[in-house]
Amino acid sequence: FLKKNAVDVDDCYRAVKLCNKIGISAWGSFILGSPEEDVNDIVATINFIENSGLNGAGVYIACPYPGTYLYLLYKEKKYIKENITWADYVVGEYDNVRAIIRNNYFSSEQLTEINIYINNYITHFLNNGEDLPGLNHYKEINNILKNRTIWTKEKTYWKIKYFFNRILKKI
Repeated sequence: FLKKNAVDVDDCYRAVKLCNKIGISAWGSFILGSPEEDVNDIVATINFIENSGLNGAGVYIACPYPGTYLYLLYKEKKYIKENITWADYVVGEYDNVRAIIRNNYFSSEQLTEINIYINNYITHFLNNGEDLPGLNHYKEINNILKNRTIWTKEKTYWKIKYFFNRILKKI
């Protein structure tokens, strides 16, 4: 969306493969929340992160700043939360960031929860060189949309491991 389809996904796979081949660490940045983005688009993004060979990734929620094209577009569609202040424009640790936008398919709260899910169960492990949990992302995101998070034994294991690793890093 933001690149107006100027970037071909197959080219991105080839670029990552080439970086890996010549020893360059490949990292990617991804933005959630374009107006037409749906579950299938988000799962495709997750699949790229998991399968492309990236060494790390950052996933963020679109944050349209006043005066930008994105701001005008979201404001016209009434996708920006009401009564936001500059304090709502937070960039930093992903578990402190809350979406100030929604799109055609997701509320701001759902975008926030999807972003937290991706960062807890994909980018955290990828960025730390750990095995990815191998969860069914389509199912997990649909559970978020239904406002119910199912804590399977496998997911609980990964959540405990994640928090344990965060505590160890602070020590």
